[in-house]
Amino acid sequence: MDILGLQGLILVRKLDRATTTKQLTPEDLSEFCVANGADSVRTRRETVLLFYAGSATQETLAGMFAKKIVLLEGLTESLALPTYLRKVGLDVTKEGIAIVPVMGKGNLAKWWRFFTAYEIPTFVTFDNDAKEDEKAMKRKDVLKTLGFDDLQASSLTASGKWLVSDSICVFGKNFEDTMRSSFAQYVEFETEARHSTGDSKPLTARFVAEKLALNNDDSGWACLRELSKKLRDLSSAQADEEIPF
Repeated sequence: MDILGLQGLILVRKLDRATTTKQLTPEDLSEFCVANGADSVRTRRETVLLFYAGSATQETLAGMFAKKIVLLEGLTESLALPTYLRKVGLDVTKEGIAIVPVMGKGNLAKWWRFFTAYEIPTFVTFDNDAKEDEKAMKRKDVLKTLGFDDLQASSLTASGKWLVSDSICVFGKNFEDTMRSSFAQYVEFETEARHSTGDSKPLTARFVAEKLALNNDDSGWACLRELSKKLRDLSSAQADEEIPF
């Protein structure tokens, strides 16, 4: 798929035995983005396709083939989360849920707007690590885009807890620390992983996710069950098939 050829991209859905289509022009996408908080200069009609094409990856565009989408900051969460969700009963592949890393907090709101413009239910996750977002502007951007007010956005971006709502999941201060505090054996398996996978954070996170067993004494499983429920309930014009061509 080529975003620069956006008008040739048609999302076909079969719903209640009826076939429907969704097709956008650059004007349509621009208007939707601006109406949902985007910068009106970068996403104006003349530049909106270049704005998206510049950061589109194969993994990102795979979301167009999904029934639902989960946006994450990076590879670490994207490799580990499907394993955790499968252990609490949600197979994202079977359910047609795309796990999409957008490579940074600053891209979360951007891609939420894109997929939502095509009416694909999209869920957002991030952590409150402030290394690349010292003043929380990127996180507040996505929260306001999702309809949270200033007070709620300030509260969520200051939290060090693992929080799950209908549209977002916040992994506390950062993903790794949240996992360590939520699972009793996490540090043990993390140390074991480093002997096998080296210093790769994504591979370590996936290794630990695969090793951890369900244990109701670990608070993390309760959060994951809640996340699983929110993803199942994520509203949509649920389609039997979604075929972009």
